[in-house]
Amino acid sequence: METVDEVVYVLDHDTRVREALCAVLRVNGKNVRAFASRNAFLACRRGGGASCLLLDMRMPDMSGLEVQNLVNREAKLPIIEISVDPIRH
Repeated sequence: METVDEVVYVLDHDTRVREALCAVLRVNGKNVRAFASRNAFLACRRGGGASCLLLDMRMPDMSGLEVQNLVNREAKLPIIEISVDPIRH
């Protein structure tokens, strides 16, 4: 059973990918917080409830692995690594 403290964090620099992931998660009843940059995510106050992070592995300012290392220094947060190459029209 999901509690109010459960949050799925989405960190992806691509607006379309970030919005699509958030929409799918919200439709499925998840509490979502989205971030476009590692700095914004690292600066946010995260609660103590159950959470996970969907992490873009191809961030422009820092690799996903580097972000993962920073996150793991302060808390053990389950991380799902994603890499999406949007179709260009």
